[in-house]
Amino acid sequence: MNAKEYLRQIRKIDTMIANKTAEAEHWKAVAQNICTYSEAERVQSSGNKQKMADAVCRYVSIEQDIDNALSDLILTRKEVIASIEQLETSEYDVLHKVYVQYKDFTEIADIMGKSYSWVTTVHGRALANLQKIIKEREKAEHEYTESKEKEEPQTT
Repeated sequence: MNAKEYLRQIRKIDTMIANKTAEAEHWKAVAQNICTYSEAERVQSSGNKQKMADAVCRYVSIEQDIDNALSDLILTRKEVIASIEQLETSEYDVLHKVYVQYKDFTEIADIMGKSYSWVTTVHGRALANLQKIIKEREKAEHEYTESKEKEEPQTT
């Protein structure tokens, strides 16, 4: 995984949560708007209760998906922030502002009192340094996995 993809995980999960929240609100409204009471002449019908049950089930399912996505978001944010904290202060600050706070380069330049080109230069350097960190971590994980596989007894 390259550094930008790694950093963009936060926004992707955040966007998924926002979309699922909108979907959950839709199904909640559907469930609440299905009315079984009527003062008019009673007519035998079926389906209203089933539609409400279906809407409630979908709502509950989406709420569970949102809870899972929130857990993923918390873990991913924690991991990404820990990774960029290993960088030099200005590199960390720029990456945090772009990928955690969702600020654009112009806004960051204004906040930091620097030029746009300074921000883009630091951003590029930070991505390159983060890529090295990611590769080192992947290499260490690969070596760890290989050593564990060698330790396990072969059963055949």
